[in-house]
Amino acid sequence: MSPQTKSEKDVLRHDLGNELAVVSGFTWLALKSLRQLSEKLEGDAQAELQSIISMVERVKSSAEQGRELLALPVPAPDATEAEIAPTSDKHRILAVDDSLPLLALLSKILVRAGYEIEAFTDPLAALQRFGEMPDAFAAVITDEMMPDMTGAALAEEIRAIRPAIPIILCTGAPETRCNSRNHWAQAAILKPYRPHDLSLMVRGVIAEAEKARRHTFVACESEPLPCDNRANAQ
Repeated sequence: MSPQTKSEKDVLRHDLGNELAVVSGFTWLALKSLRQLSEKLEGDAQAELQSIISMVERVKSSAEQGRELLALPVPAPDATEAEIAPTSDKHRILAVDDSLPLLALLSKILVRAGYEIEAFTDPLAALQRFGEMPDAFAAVITDEMMPDMTGAALAEEIRAIRPAIPIILCTGAPETRCNSRNHWAQAAILKPYRPHDLSLMVRGVIAEAEKARRHTFVACESEPLPCDNRANAQ
């Protein structure tokens, strides 16, 4: 059973909900002012302001998605979760999502589940970080639709560096888009998700990767070493 009590989980959900409510409220006020200002502008100035409005709208939408996620009921822990619990050593996760509120929520969920998180809103910066220390990460969690680079493109670049790294697609896209997991992701989870489901998926993916790595190591150790005839010829 997890050392985290139910009351601690409730406090976490309450705090996160309050933080996202504040974000949603401030962005609503900002959008109201920005739209009023946009009506007074013309040409390039109005177009530039509209791009800012679109960005603020995305932040507001992400905050509201996060609040919906937290409103979902928390299921009771089951035997499956205990069977694939993380080891005593903390695993490090690379998390990528252009939505800062949802990225912060994901990070808090996984930190509470016992993981170390390196979070990036910029996929290019995340790729650079992965290239600096590819063996330090146990898994990658990425959104699909992001500016500058999609999740699929990021996964391709990461796999070019470390082919066996497990990758999880975390997206708010329709179910049809999640079919792309067959090509580049070990698993996929749709937003809004339950914290329990996310942490359980991460544990399962890492456990499977570690199991595959152990089997590969044993197979390599069991192969006979090639005979060096040069030594026998002397």
